[in-house]
Amino acid sequence: MVRASELSAMYFVVTVLYAIGFWWGSIQVAKGRESMQGVVTSFFNYLNTLFSLTMVVAHFQAILDCLTTLHEMRIVIERQPEIDIRDTSGLILGIPSSKAVEAHGPTYDPSFQLEDVTFAYPGRPSEAWDFVCKLPEGMDTIISEPSFESLKCYLMISLVNLLSTLIMTLILNWLLSVTVLAGMVTLLVASFLNVYAMEKYEVKMQEPVDRSSSYIAEIIDAIGTVSSLGREAEVLSHFDKTCILSGSFMPSLLFGSAAYGYTQFALCGISGLMMYWGIVIMSEGKADMHTILSVFESVFVAVFASIRLATFMPDLARARFGQRVISGWLQRAPEVASTGERAAWPPNHPRDIVFNDVELRYPQRPQYAAIKNLNLVIPEKTTVAFCGTSGSGKSSTLGLLQRFYEPCHGSITYGGLDLRSIPLHLWRSEMAYVSQEPVLYEGTLRWNLLLGAVNPDLVTEADIEFVCRQACVWDFAMALPNGLDTEVGHKGSSLSGGQCQRVCIARALIRKPRILLLDEATSALDAESEVLVQRALDNAASQCTTITIAHRLSTIRRSDIICVVEDGEIVERGSHESLLAQRGRYFELVEAQL
Repeated sequence: MVRASELSAMYFVVTVLYAIGFWWGSIQVAKGRESMQGVVTSFFNYLNTLFSLTMVVAHFQAILDCLTTLHEMRIVIERQPEIDIRDTSGLILGIPSSKAVEAHGPTYDPSFQLEDVTFAYPGRPSEAWDFVCKLPEGMDTIISEPSFESLKCYLMISLVNLLSTLIMTLILNWLLSVTVLAGMVTLLVASFLNVYAMEKYEVKMQEPVDRSSSYIAEIIDAIGTVSSLGREAEVLSHFDKTCILSGSFMPSLLFGSAAYGYTQFALCGISGLMMYWGIVIMSEGKADMHTILSVFESVFVAVFASIRLATFMPDLARARFGQRVISGWLQRAPEVASTGERAAWPPNHPRDIVFNDVELRYPQRPQYAAIKNLNLVIPEKTTVAFCGTSGSGKSSTLGLLQRFYEPCHGSITYGGLDLRSIPLHLWRSEMAYVSQEPVLYEGTLRWNLLLGAVNPDLVTEADIEFVCRQACVWDFAMALPNGLDTEVGHKGSSLSGGQCQRVCIARALIRKPRILLLDEATSALDAESEVLVQRALDNAASQCTTITIAHRLSTIRRSDIICVVEDGEIVERGSHESLLAQRGRYFELVEAQL
């Protein structure tokens, strides 16, 4: 609404100035102070200036947004690092350099001590990751400005001006209007060709932008690793390679430029041809001076409206390209369907999980079976653990249960119902998942906990405290500045790795799941916390079906069933004691960890 009111005010001022100029020029001609030719020439020059100004004003906001974004980027780029990696001054700790030995002699001692050292993490007001997260908004502003609202207003005003003036010329003198209409047809054709060519150009130019944007996000997310390894130069070199175009964009650019050039030529040509043809008509007595000037004025308005429309052709090309990309994403059919034939829910039978001759092949590696010949029955409220070497297929089993993938062969049933017949939202509401890498989101600790609840509005403070005490979260949460309402930062950056893991476990427990999936859930905990959390998980396991993946076999000793997985197959299964008695692969894994 603000942008629309600004446009209305601008065009009101233009119209008022136009009327004042016309009125004042008429007075000067009537009093004989100026000739008609001089007034008409000045009037059209003034009209040209006004319409040129309106076209420039259309991009003022885009220019301001661009300058603002560039200023913010410059601030980040020119920031001085608190530690200069190129600084070679000082001694190399622990490694006696030749200069140090020469200066101090054989008594030189390279050892060092830290005394009364206070460390504060150098938090900066504008962190790189936060800037990158906010950057797409600025980039979108630069690319797509004028915004959709202002673009819509400008297009509507220009179209109304164009159509109304063309209709007026037809009414005033159709002979002169035919010349204008013929030129306008070629102008429209050239404009559409320009949009088509610029869209092809945008497709070519977007490819390196996508690659480089993904690479930038990846590097900044792991900037600590890059800096610690001293690989800044290699990162910049690789970034330069990702920006290289895979093909030539010149054909589309040249074709679009030629089409745009023709639109400008046609606009000037229409004006010149109209003037010539108007003089011919007037000399033949088919129109008077008043009619010719009125048609001239109307055509000039139409021409400048067309020029304004032509300035938005690149924006329309970008909009068409963006619309195609978004439509492609929206119209994609998921490989895992939400549901097939709707099953009777909840199941009437015991909620056992049954794998029937299941095989899984990832789309990226169809020739390799990640899981094969998997036949397993997991009774309700039992604890099943999968162990084995990395890459054996343990996590793939959890992926199948969460329906991130569909089995290539066989089926998985729950309470006698095929998983493919259960709506995804109902099936996933039955389970909670704790991954090896703790995942927290920027927000408060309380908000992160409530993300796990099926219905957060029904969760009470007592429920939150109960699960926090179960997962050993309550004590450190109460020590935070704002308790549960403390901001955890980006990806939980204000918490330690172990604290993040315990919050994730509490988030899973607050869901009160029937199926609890644990993928190395206690791997980031210290020994004391692991014992306490494992005890909480054991208590929770008595109320639900628990499926655990573990490398530390001490955490799965109490499991009802332990499955040893090798190359996607279960090679051994049984309790801890029975597997030790077999002295097979499980026995070897246990011995390796002693």
